[in-house]
Amino acid sequence: MSIWDTAGQEKYRSMNRNFYAGSHGVVLCFDLTKHVEESDVMDWVNEVDNNIDKECFRMIIGTKCDAVLPMSTTSDTLKNICAVLSISYLETSALTGKNVKETFDMLVAEIERRQEDYKLRCASSVLYNRNNSVVSLADGVYTSDASGPNKAAKSGTCC
Repeated sequence: MSIWDTAGQEKYRSMNRNFYAGSHGVVLCFDLTKHVEESDVMDWVNEVDNNIDKECFRMIIGTKCDAVLPMSTTSDTLKNICAVLSISYLETSALTGKNVKETFDMLVAEIERRQEDYKLRCASSVLYNRNNSVVSLADGVYTSDASGPNKAAKSGTCC
C-alpha cells in the first residue's frame, strides 16, 4: 500500500493528478476546527472524481475531532455532503487516536471488497471455445493457436 499526502496546498494542486493514477482509494481530510465551505469540499470531491476510476473508493475524514468548538459547522457540512454523495465519513483525532486505525481498516477492507467484486465480474466475462481454450477476455477478444494467444478486436465487455 502506498499513501500520498498532498496536504491540500494550492501550490501542489496541479501535481495531484499524478497521485490519483491507478489509485484504489482516496481519502480527503478536512480540519474540523476550521470553517469549511461546502463549495471547497465539492471542489476537492470533483477533482478526485475527474481523476479516478469509477471503482476507486472515496472517503472523507474530519480531523481533530478532539478539539472541535461547539459552534463549528464543519462536521455537519461534511456529513451532509457525504450523505448526499454516498461517500464514507469518519471523524478522527491523531491526539487521542480516535478512529485512526478504523479509517485505515475501512479503507483496506473496502478496497479489497471492490477488487474481489471486480475479479468476479471479470471472471464471468471469460468465454471458452469447444476445445476449452479462452477465446474472450474482459479487455478484448483473443484467439488461441499453436503460437499462443493473439489479441483481436475489443469485445466491449466488463472490466
